[in-house]
Amino acid sequence: MTGPAPHLFPAPPGAQPQRLTSPAGGTIRYVYWRAARLPAQGTALVLPGLGEFVEKYHETVADLLARGFEVYVMDWYGQGLSTRPLANRDKLHVQGFSRYLVDLAKLVDGVLAKRDVRPRIVVGHSLGAHLALRHARDHPRAFDAMVLLSPLAGINYGRLPGWLARLITATMCFLGFGRAYVFGGHDYDPKRKRFDGNRLTGDEARFREQHDWIKRNPELATGGPSFAWLRAAQRSMRTASRPGFLAAIKAPTLVLSPAVDRIISVVAAQRLAQALPNALYVEFPEAGHELLRERDSVRTLLWERIDDFLAPLLAEEKFATTPPLLR
Repeated sequence: MTGPAPHLFPAPPGAQPQRLTSPAGGTIRYVYWRAARLPAQGTALVLPGLGEFVEKYHETVADLLARGFEVYVMDWYGQGLSTRPLANRDKLHVQGFSRYLVDLAKLVDGVLAKRDVRPRIVVGHSLGAHLALRHARDHPRAFDAMVLLSPLAGINYGRLPGWLARLITATMCFLGFGRAYVFGGHDYDPKRKRFDGNRLTGDEARFREQHDWIKRNPELATGGPSFAWLRAAQRSMRTASRPGFLAAIKAPTLVLSPAVDRIISVVAAQRLAQALPNALYVEFPEAGHELLRERDSVRTLLWERIDDFLAPLLAEEKFATTPPLLR
């Protein structure tokens, strides 16, 4: 029997695992990396997607460290090595997204703000992108810029109309099945995790690596979401789509999306970018949902767009912090 393959992207040197006591109960894992060179260019907060964990973002952390940032990555409540709410650890379950937002506020206000290394950027994927927007709306000084990848602005229900998906979800919760898996959901099963036909990435090595992490540490595994989680997501997206909600977010924002996403609604992502007053929208024709875990050709172009977006902010920040006699 062979063990897991060597990791493509082990933890960059200097990882400092930490735990945060949540005001809502339980603990949240986050990992901090000091900037590779000092003084730091700024702070980067990486917010993963649904069911993800810190280890999936080691490559992204290395990319950000190479650009001079100090980096934080968190595990959302109910996934990674953070507290799980149910006896069935695989099931992704929350009653409301306020749970996520409380934990995010505690990390930003209780940890990042104490160091206050600016500029502070957030790199959010899918669920993480949505929660970054919710936090930025309530805390205008939290982020100096946002990079949002495949944002959870709408769910791709396939041929099922959105109104019907919401009605089914509400009905299942009303009937007492809030903790049940959504239709088609199940516990983590490595035999089901095949690269062919996957909806996440076109890079087979990166696809397989995340499952090697789980093979090494089964506590990282998650299955599908519950009906209660889906209802909470639908309600939170409705909140973010209210008139004037996104218009109040002034931070420069880069919205990155695949041209075709089998998980998230691309049309909703486009509308999100249009509603933000200071946003740039970029699509990638040959990419899956997980842009940061795509093939090298896609990632090279992706980081070129991110670097171009951040360059004015970093140049402005450097000038602002230069001693007057050197200006």
